[in-house]
Amino acid sequence: MSGRRQAGLGLVELLISSSIGLLLVVAAARLYVTSTVNRQIQSELEGLQQNARHALGQLVRDTKRSGYFGGLIDLSRLSGSEAPLPPDGSCSTTNNSWGRMLQRPLYGIDDRSEGYDCIPGKEYLRGDILAVRYVDPLPVAATDPQRLYLKSNATGGRLFAGRDRAHAANSLEGANAATRAVVARAYYIRQSSSVTCPDGSRPPSLYREYLGSKGLPVSEEIAAGIEHLQVQY
Repeated sequence: MSGRRQAGLGLVELLISSSIGLLLVVAAARLYVTSTVNRQIQSELEGLQQNARHALGQLVRDTKRSGYFGGLIDLSRLSGSEAPLPPDGSCSTTNNSWGRMLQRPLYGIDDRSEGYDCIPGKEYLRGDILAVRYVDPLPVAATDPQRLYLKSNATGGRLFAGRDRAHAANSLEGANAATRAVVARAYYIRQSSSVTCPDGSRPPSLYREYLGSKGLPVSEEIAAGIEHLQVQY
């Protein structure tokens, strides 16, 4: 049996080991914070990319559908209780005239909102406005009294409000006539109403005005974080 006594840690050794341990804890904490921030940034970037894909998908689908009027190509054959109107580049908030300008199924305004009263100047931020018009691909029953509908086939069409559906149903001759809801949408950039930044500001978002059930434009936020809209024709 050895006669040597077992010695403990000295003060210097204890201080060194404590310092090393503290450095390891600080390094681990810094690594955790950095990884957490990186994950948050990555998550935000993924969210922005998802919003961008969603916004682009909406624009592409609507642009492809613009000008579809249920098989009716010759709009001179279009009549009805809500007569089609010649396009004048306006968007009224007091009547359904905006939805009745079917002769201009695709329309753009370059970096301004003047004349488009359905987009108040204080809401518009920047960029172009892109407007599309078509009818929904799926036939429907014209049940909303004030909504705009189009009953059409290859030989003619009747543009009407839901309250006049009986007249429209009896005034169009020919087979395969179907009733579809009129779609009018205008895309633009304004401040988000659903997202708030840490500093209290609101980020820009892609919005659209769409023709609602009462035949008037209604605002809808599509995707937050979309800063600009530029369309090249």
